Amino acid sequence: MDINGIEKSGMTERQRFWLEHWQRCQATSGTIKAYALAHELSLPAMYFWRRELIKRGLLEGRQRAVRFKKLVVLPEARSIPFRILFPNGVVVEWADSHADHVESLMRMAASLP
Repeated sequence: MDINGIEKSGMTERQRFWLEHWQRCQATSGTIKAYALAHELSLPAMYFWRRELIKRGLLEGRQRAVRFKKLVVLPEARSIPFRILFPNGVVVEWADSHADHVESLMRMAASLP
């Protein structure tokens, strides 16, 4: 176990590599970009591995919220059924495409725990 209480024996070599870099990066006072440049690391790879390590519970942080795109219903699509799976596990299906009904349905489904 390392000083942060993380068991490293079950990790891949690549995960260990990036976790150690992220721990060292967080311990410095400089920017992530400066750290990446100083260690000849790709900045996009740094951000990718931060997301992966957070997702796997190996690095402290929080995952970004899922962003939604605006739903535009075309007039010719009124008879097509819709299905949305929300991050909270709620599934909403409907065929009525009246904008006021869709908006209230989305707000209700998104508010469920």
